[in-house]
Amino acid sequence: MEFVLKIARQNNVPFHPYLLALASSVDTGSSTTPIGNPRNLVIVIQSGISAGQFLLGLVPALLVGIVVTALILLCMYWKVLSVEKVEDDASAGVISKF
Repeated sequence: MEFVLKIARQNNVPFHPYLLALASSVDTGSSTTPIGNPRNLVIVIQSGISAGQFLLGLVPALLVGIVVTALILLCMYWKVLSVEKVEDDASAGVISKF
C-alpha cells in the first residue's frame, strides 16, 4: 500500500483508484486460493481435492471478478484518469496522459 501511495505522489496522480484496485485485486485473488480464505481451506480439506484442482475450478470466477472490478473502477474514475496533465518541464515539452 505504501508503494502505491509513493508512486501516486511522485507522479502527482490521485491515489484512490490505485488503492481500490489493489484492495479489490487482493480480495479477488485471495478468494480463489485454498489458503487465502478459511472457508476455502475447509472446502479443500473436506472434499479431498487438490489445491490445483480447486484453483482450476475457480479460474472462471477469478477472471470474471477481475473484469468486473476493472470495469467498475474505470467507470468510477474514468474522468480522473483520462485528464491530460501538462508537465512544467520546458526542456522536454511533453504532454503525458494519466
